[in-house]
Amino acid sequence: MRANGILEAAVGTAVLAVPLSVYFWRVRRRCQATFQWRSAPCTILESRVEQYFIKETRTNYHIRVRFRYEYEGRTYDGDRFDYSLGSFGESKARAIVESLPAGAATECRVNPECPSDAVLKAGGFERVRFVYIVLLCFLFPALAAIGYGIWLKIR
Repeated sequence: MRANGILEAAVGTAVLAVPLSVYFWRVRRRCQATFQWRSAPCTILESRVEQYFIKETRTNYHIRVRFRYEYEGRTYDGDRFDYSLGSFGESKARAIVESLPAGAATECRVNPECPSDAVLKAGGFERVRFVYIVLLCFLFPALAAIGYGIWLKIR
């Protein structure tokens, strides 16, 4: 393959993979940060499973939850199960929602720097880790190919 062809393919791949990798890296950092947040008691106001039909054969399931918590004498409402953007399998989503009925008392994780930011479950990146790894598998070879293509041009 000519140097120009290698560079074009690699740059095209990198143009797609770099922003997505940065985005998922930021999601991973946010998910990891929740492990350091403060624990606070909370009450579930509402929880339900929402279905999103992707195709006739594929459905994604997301957990929608609302909860109220108190942190440093103030009351806040939260609506995040975790910081991941990944979906659940149907049985897992339904089991989680069944464990969080309205009125249930549980614990949430509160961001001490911004107490209005809270999640019910620390972490969550495990559901999108596969996508992140696949992106990196495209990004590193693309960057290597860009370097190789440049080396072929200046050689």
